Amino acid sequence: MLRICQELLANVRKHAQASRVDVNLNFERPAVSLSIRDNGVGFEPRALPEGAFGLAGMRERSRLLGGEFVAQSEKVKGTLIQVKK
Repeated sequence: MLRICQELLANVRKHAQASRVDVNLNFERPAVSLSIRDNGVGFEPRALPEGAFGLAGMRERSRLLGGEFVAQSEKVKGTLIQVKK
């Protein structure tokens, strides 16, 4: 979860042009969930550019943890990423 959070925050800094980022980490036994929401430029989750390995890597890391990775984003409306284990 730490590495996923680091990568998500790096992506916000690098790509989102956001003025605000909210990070929530919840522990409710036996589950852990992480959500990161920004008010940036957004993107189309299904149309990532070639060579965009960040989200794919985070999705795979989540899968290896036995978790779920959900990306919701719209152009100009920001992005919400949720990871649940």
